[in-house]
Amino acid sequence: MTGAMGEEPMRVGEVIAGAVENMPPGSASLELVTGRLDVGQVKAPTVIREARARAKTSHAQFTLLDAPPGVACAAVASVSHADAVLLVTEETAFGLHDLKLAAELAETLGIPTGIVINRAGAQTGGVDVAAWAAERDIPVIASIPFDRAIASTYADGKLVIDVLPGEKERFIAMLESVRELAATCTPSVAGGVSL
Repeated sequence: MTGAMGEEPMRVGEVIAGAVENMPPGSASLELVTGRLDVGQVKAPTVIREARARAKTSHAQFTLLDAPPGVACAAVASVSHADAVLLVTEETAFGLHDLKLAAELAETLGIPTGIVINRAGAQTGGVDVAAWAAERDIPVIASIPFDRAIASTYADGKLVIDVLPGEKERFIAMLESVRELAATCTPSVAGGVSL
């Protein structure tokens, strides 16, 4: 019997793009592309690929992808063909476990990798992420300290770079380090302009 089964287009999510308004004076323009998976759908890579394609049309100087945690299909779809991967972790056993998996994924894909240690110095189990990174020859791009002032600032919906002295410089240095890391990506690996 022929024609017993067929395919029909089905919505799995949406991609929304637009310019960010109310940027501080003197700031570069910023476009935000958001992929949103519909409730009950499991095809996140489809939405991610569409969001990446949409971001490529913006002619941006660089593209920053905020990937989901872990190493499942959605994370792979996000980092594939990136020029660099920036892994954000905390100094906990769970954080180090996930960091190892994500670093292995980036290494398998041949993508230069850097690490940001969030809540550094929180004394949460004596895990030394910097030592592990040094053993693997993965640069620690930045350490963001465990600091009540930082937590209070973002809890108030504010940006630490606008409120706390020295934070703007920290994040500018982080961006420059990521650009340098991306510049080490070999052309055979690089397939996009993502950081």
